[in-house]
Amino acid sequence: MSARTFQPTHRFILGINGGISTTSIPKFSKYTGTNSTWAPYVSIKADYTLSDHFEIGIDAGGTRWKTYDRSWHIIGPENQSYGDQKVTYNFADAAIHIAPRFNVLFPLYSQYRYFNKATIYAGGTFGAVFTINDGGIIYKTTNGTQYTSQVNMAAGTGFIAGVQVGYTHYFSDLFGVNAEFAPKYANVKTVDPRYGGGNEHYMMFYFPFTVGLRFRL
Repeated sequence: MSARTFQPTHRFILGINGGISTTSIPKFSKYTGTNSTWAPYVSIKADYTLSDHFEIGIDAGGTRWKTYDRSWHIIGPENQSYGDQKVTYNFADAAIHIAPRFNVLFPLYSQYRYFNKATIYAGGTFGAVFTINDGGIIYKTTNGTQYTSQVNMAAGTGFIAGVQVGYTHYFSDLFGVNAEFAPKYANVKTVDPRYGGGNEHYMMFYFPFTVGLRFRL
């Protein structure tokens, strides 16, 4: 007997995820840092199931982009050395994206195919990103000598492109839990005349890993 084709009973799926993310070292910017940092990451999703093997949706999420290095060598007023200090490069206090996405689904069914018990999926994302930042500079003082401890880039806009792979396990026909890895490429432009406009364009990769909840409607 051939297996019948599964017809989704609940085509709309809402999700909320939270986790952590880190970045690559940015390219093209005058200041990039040499070390990446970890930051919280949150996202909300709304997907529509077209068939048992394909869905489309939209994803909105946010995180923070920061790097740092320890190569800022401090020299006092009489040429005395105070060593290397940590300098942070704050590319975005908040990097917020809104992006359509699609997934190819590999469903695992409950006994007698009553409902989709679990789903493994992989897909792609492309959309817009908006960075929030004040473009300021933060100073610190060591041994009476002031130095730059943090450079905040200006706010900007750009685009992201990424992929995602994940697994969702459903405890019932309506409710499940999810784990997702969704690396993304970001390309951002700002309006920042400082440093000869050297920080007005940058690109980076970032790597969110999250867990969350899924609700089928």
